[in-house]
This record gives sequence, C-alpha cells and structure tokens, in this order.
Amino acid sequence: MVKHHDSIKQANQKMNRAIAQLQQWQLPATPVNYAVGYDYIDGKNAPLITAIKRRLSRHKRLDAFFIEESYRQYILGQSKFREEIVTDLDNLAADLGQNCQRSCASTSRFIDDLESGVAEITSGDQTKSARALKQLLKSATVLKQQQRQLLKKLKRSQQQTAVLLDELEEVRQEVYLDPLTGLFNTKAMAQHLELWFKEVPDRKIAAIAINIDHFFQYSDNFGPLISDVILSKIATKISSYVDKSGLPVRSGGDEFVILLPDINSTVAKEIAEKIRQGIEKLRFISSQTGTRLPKTTISLGISEMTAPEPVQQVLMRSRKAVAKAQQDGRNRVATAPEN
Repeated sequence: MVKHHDSIKQANQKMNRAIAQLQQWQLPATPVNYAVGYDYIDGKNAPLITAIKRRLSRHKRLDAFFIEESYRQYILGQSKFREEIVTDLDNLAADLGQNCQRSCASTSRFIDDLESGVAEITSGDQTKSARALKQLLKSATVLKQQQRQLLKKLKRSQQQTAVLLDELEEVRQEVYLDPLTGLFNTKAMAQHLELWFKEVPDRKIAAIAINIDHFFQYSDNFGPLISDVILSKIATKISSYVDKSGLPVRSGGDEFVILLPDINSTVAKEIAEKIRQGIEKLRFISSQTGTRLPKTTISLGISEMTAPEPVQQVLMRSRKAVAKAQQDGRNRVATAPEN
C-alpha cells in the first residue's frame, strides 16, 4: 500500500489535480474513485498507473468495475494479505505434521518396549519380568506425558485453525467474488479453468458471454445507484440459469461470462436463449419516483474451449461473439466467428 507524506499545501494541490483527473475520466468523486485518482496523480503507485494507462491505451472507459478492482488490488493490497494467510496456514500445517510425527515415533517406541517386555515377562525369569514391568511402566508414563503435551498443542492448533479459516473465508470472498453482484471474478475463472483441465485434459468447456445492451445509458440517465441495482438484479437472474457445475463470472462493468464444463456449443446456445428471454421479461420500476425504467435486453455470444488457454484469450474470443450479436441488432445470441 502506498503511503503519502504530503504537507497540507501539497495535499491540497494533489486533491485539486485528483478531482480534475476524475472529471477527465468522467467519474464521480466517490471515496474509492478519489483514492485511485489521488494515487494516480501522485505518481508513486507504479502498478496502478500501469494498469490505468494500459486500459486507456486500448480506448476503454474507466468504469466503476475497473476502478473498484484496481482499488482492491493496488491500494488495499489484497494479494499481500492473501499471502500472509497462506503462510500462516502453511506454518500451522507444518506444526501439526511435526506433532503427528513425534506422536507416531513415541507410540512406535512404546510398542517395541511392549513387545520386548511381554517376551521377558512370559519367559518365566522373575528378575527379567520385574525389569520388564519396570521398563513398561516407565515407557507408559513417558508416552502418557507426551500424549498430554500433544493434546494441548492440538487444541491450540485447533483454535488457530478456526481463526485462520474465518480469515481465509473473508479473503476468499474479497479475492474471488465480485462485491456488487456476488458472482465470481476473473481470478476465480482462471482457477476453475486450470482445475477443470487438470482433471480432464481434453475437456470441452462452453462459454456464454453476456453484455447488457446500452447499459451506460442507465448510468447517464438515472445515476450510478440505479444502474448498480439493475446490474445486481440481472446478475442474480443470470446466475439462476447456472447449475452447480457451471461458473457465473462478472468479467467487466456490464459484462458476464458463464462457463459450462462438459457442454457443447449447441446446448450452450439453448441455455443462452433461455437467459436472453428471461432477462427480456424483467421489468424495473424506480422505488423513489415509481417511474417504469426502459426494458432491458442482453446480447450473448457462444464460444468453446477444448484446451487450456489464458483467461484474457477466452474473454477476447467471447467478446467477439457478443460483438457479432450486437452487430446483428442486439437482444440475440451469436456464435463466435471461426479464427
């Protein structure tokens, strides 16, 4: 996380520049937007600046989705927090492993002593029997003490595990889920693709890319609050068409991708058509004014994966399919053009 050590005069100057930068990007001066804008003009957060310049060089708008992702990744520093959690879990697992090894070694020694002692006790020699019983009692006492110590360590590890699991769940929510819609993000998408192809190398995966038609008009005409509500409602509706094996992803501002393992493009197209019809039936009314909002439609594109490939390559091909649907008139399903 970048630290600022500015004087009041410097902070005021940078504040004015940050506000002007947000106006240039056509973004409201919300706390998150302002934090990103301030770090950008401050010039010290190199990863953030690179990400923004890369997006602008592609002539893409800096929407709320991109800004929120950049804020979490480059300012809050979630990656570092995630590494700390993983390190703690690794240390805990190593500690448990060592304790288990000690316990196994102690138990093994006791069994050896027990076998040896039984042999001497049953030999009929009273001197050997007495010596064997004394040794067995000593070994049992040592084992008992070691097991008590192990139990204490295991209880302590159990408490640490509970705390870490709670923290890990919070990190997982932040790292792999989109906060506005609750859908998975592209990091989760990459993780699932890797796992699916690791399980079945020649697996077939269908991707349904979805864009909300003319979505930015909602933000321009009704404000970001209403557009966020609509986006969240549409995401919930889209998610309802995905079974447990599929993965619904928010991959951009008004862009979604549904991954369907072991599904071909023909079946995926049928699913996409059901989604299109379901969204077309949705009706939104402003709770503040009671005004009925314009009908919402989506354009969908179908593409297929038969081998591992980078997430950005999947998204690029899926976006080509959506672009075809939009060129054909929107509110329809199209298949990705052949490369």
